[in-house]
This record gives sequence, structure tokens and C-alpha cells, in this order.
Amino acid sequence: MPKIKLTKTAVDAATAQERDYELRDTTIPGFLVKVTPTGRKIFMVAYVAHNGQRRKPAIGRYGEITVEQARGIAQDWLAEVRRGVDPSAERAIARQAPTVKELFDRFISDYSESRNKPSTVESNRGYGRRYIIPVLGQLKVPDVTRADISNLMKKMSKKPTNANRVLAAVRKMFNMAEVWGMRPDGSNPCRHVPKYPERGKTRLITDTEMKKLFAYLARAEAEGLEHPFILLAIRLQFEFAARMSEILQLEWSWIDYDNRRVVWPDSKTGGMSKPMSAEAQRLFETAHAVGRLGNFVARGAQGIADAASNSLVVLDHHQPG
Repeated sequence: MPKIKLTKTAVDAATAQERDYELRDTTIPGFLVKVTPTGRKIFMVAYVAHNGQRRKPAIGRYGEITVEQARGIAQDWLAEVRRGVDPSAERAIARQAPTVKELFDRFISDYSESRNKPSTVESNRGYGRRYIIPVLGQLKVPDVTRADISNLMKKMSKKPTNANRVLAAVRKMFNMAEVWGMRPDGSNPCRHVPKYPERGKTRLITDTEMKKLFAYLARAEAEGLEHPFILLAIRLQFEFAARMSEILQLEWSWIDYDNRRVVWPDSKTGGMSKPMSAEAQRLFETAHAVGRLGNFVARGAQGIADAASNSLVVLDHHQPG
């Protein structure tokens, strides 16, 4: 095992032989270059870890890094060994660290599905598929920095409301990464990353638009231009001043005819009860007489719900979320 001062000239002069051989540096004990039968030259550093195990990790391939760069890395690693750190083991742990995509999958299955509403779980899945995984998915969880999160937010600058929802999901995801031992405590990279200001606008329907809408509803009902569930959903949303999702999720069992109220047990804003007008009662009774499909008042099938989602031309107060 020849010992020489490793220089560019010495490494260039090393030729391939039938078997691997090493040239060890005389100035940095443990620093060496291994020459393979194919002519590859790989810088390495040999040391004994604090637990007594002999290590010889590769630093890099000659040509990709210079002799002096490899010597500097070897010095740094040997300094870590003197402090009781095993750089080879640290690198192995880093290689085995989960990616952000793997963290996201666990966040959905082990956290979101058991703690969030189904609609929130679906929203989180959508955030991951459209925004989080394309930008951060291949990064190792311990390597994600505040700059990475800022870059994600910058890419979503034209969708500030969505960006803020994604930031909230990513912040919770990295909180759980600390709980699951994937990152040190207090290292959440979302910390101090600012949200975008949200400037929601209220769009009030005009009297003229209201007349046109209800004229069309009457015509569509008479001529069969729209599915009855769509017309029912639109009328009910006006009667209850409700969100579209609240109408589509409304179940027959939530209707209290005796007290003339409708109770949403788990709306976006929590439990909610609203009085039932005479027109709302008429709509319910008419729909019941026409025929019920399942537990939902205004959606008998997912396809109808999707159609209603695309067709409701309603006053939604433009509430974020």
C-alpha cells in the first residue's frame, strides 16, 4: 500500500492494474485514492469510529472533484471523527431519510384521514398532487429549508388563497415530521414564512340578474332543461343563504318538520341550524313526492353532484375556502 503525497500529478500518473490498489497520502493520515482495474480513481478516507468500527467511505471520483477538494473534505470528516461523530453513518442515515413525497403520503394516511373531514382530506390530497409533490417531492425531509418553502409560495403567487392553504398543510405536515422523528424538534421550515394577504371580494347579485335567474329556473323546470336536483339545489341555496357544498351535502334526516328547522351537524363553520321557510318546506315536500334517491336531498348520485357543482349560478358571498 504505497504512501505518497497525493497531488494532481501523482493521481494522474496512477495506472490501472489487475486489482484495486490504494495510494495513501503522507500529509493527511487516512486520506487515500483507490484505483480500480477500469481506471477509475476514487478518493476515500479511512478512520476508526468512536464505537471501534473501521470505516472507509468514498469522498468522490477524481475528475468530478480535485485532489485539494477531496483533501479538504477528508480533513473535515476526520475532524468530525475526533469530535465523536461518524460521518459515514451520518451519510447512511441521510440516504435512508424519507422524501417529502413519502412524508406527504404518511401525513394523509396517519394524520389527515383520522383527524380531518373528508372534504379536508380531499383538499390536502389535491394540494399535494398539484403543488407540494411537484416542487418538493424528491427532496429528503431533513434537507428541506425555509428557502424551499418560500420558493413553493413564490410559484403560487398568482393564487394567494390556495398558497395560504398549501402553506397551512405543509406546516402541519412538517410538525408531524418532528413527531415521527424525521426532523429535529423546532426545525419546521415553514416557520417565519409569511402568508399572502387575502383580498376577498363580495359579489352581490343584482335585481335584474335575480329576475333572469328565476325566470330561467321556471322555464328549465317546465321544459325539462336541467336535472331536477340541480334546480332544487339552486332554489334551496337561495332559501337558506347556504354554501353550495352545504346544500349538496344536505341529508333528509337533518330536516326537522315539527320545529320547521334544518340542522347541519358538521358544516364548514361547525354545527348550524336554520329556520325553514314555507317555500323551503314546499321544495322539500315536492322533492320527496317526486322520489328520493339515497340519503341526500339534492344529490342522488355523484355525477349529479358534479353537474350541480358546475351549474349552480348562485350568490356565494365569495367566501374563501
